[in-house]
Amino acid sequence: MSKGKYASANDIVAYLETLEVKQWFKLDEPPSLRTAQRWMKELGYRWSLDPKGQYADGHEREDVVCYRTHRYVLLWSRLEKRMCTYDSKTMQEFPPALLPGQKPVMVWFHDELIFYANDRRLTRWINCAEGAKPYAKGDGASIMVADFVGIDGWLTGPNGESTRVVMYPGTNRDGYMNNGRICTQLENAIKLAKAKYPHAEHVFIYDNATKHTKRRENALSVTKLTIGHSPNFSDIIGTNEKGEKIRQRMCDGVMPDGSPQCLYHPPDHPNEDLRGDFKGIAQILRERGIDPKGLKLTCTGERGCDRLVGGCCARRVLGD
Repeated sequence: MSKGKYASANDIVAYLETLEVKQWFKLDEPPSLRTAQRWMKELGYRWSLDPKGQYADGHEREDVVCYRTHRYVLLWSRLEKRMCTYDSKTMQEFPPALLPGQKPVMVWFHDELIFYANDRRLTRWINCAEGAKPYAKGDGASIMVADFVGIDGWLTGPNGESTRVVMYPGTNRDGYMNNGRICTQLENAIKLAKAKYPHAEHVFIYDNATKHTKRRENALSVTKLTIGHSPNFSDIIGTNEKGEKIRQRMCDGVMPDGSPQCLYHPPDHPNEDLRGDFKGIAQILRERGIDPKGLKLTCTGERGCDRLVGGCCARRVLGD
């Protein structure tokens, strides 16, 4: 019997109270609860709140480490040579040593915070005459603040204009900070940064939340492509006034010679059954001079495709 991290002194008593265990250890009676509690302390346990560590959200995942090591860090190292730095104690400014024709780089990090009405500090100086007050239930109403911050502080325009977005998130409130609002805020931030710092190149950095990495509606993606032709392959982006589904086709691909490659059969195709249908990965690969014979649609298993090995499946071949 395993209790995991919720094992307690009561569990020790219950275990030693079973007939088989009593016979094995030749016990007349199980230990008292108090004795079991002392045993727990001897074993290094203490009755307390569950310890909370740093929030973990996959920073050490294989794909995250690969991106951080082989892309982010390398790009940051190149940009860092063109950034202004400060001494942490004296705040002395050290401008970058620029090569002829280079501009300094200013980096702006996107910062999002959510504050809750009942998220207050619990420790303070309390007057001896002050009585106890009931706590409000739950976190309370929330407010979200999104802005850009750099080494010189919050991003503002020449006349103090701000890129800050303040909203009350929720279905029946201001909605959510979706990709559309993210893009609108970024466009405004770019205008203000260029107006206030025209001498510099600006880099805006976001985390990899899905709302920050959303593609355009018709962007190319191999994740949902079928191996053969399909009359219904396209993303559903909404419904019309009649309740009919509105489908968004993918944009054209690009052939090795730079010419466009349509992913759908033309409306005047000789085969009426194929007119307007998605060609399928197999046909798309043939048009690119690649034989799809023997390729399965996608790699199966928990790990999927091996990032270091190409040509393993049809989607990987087309994606590469």
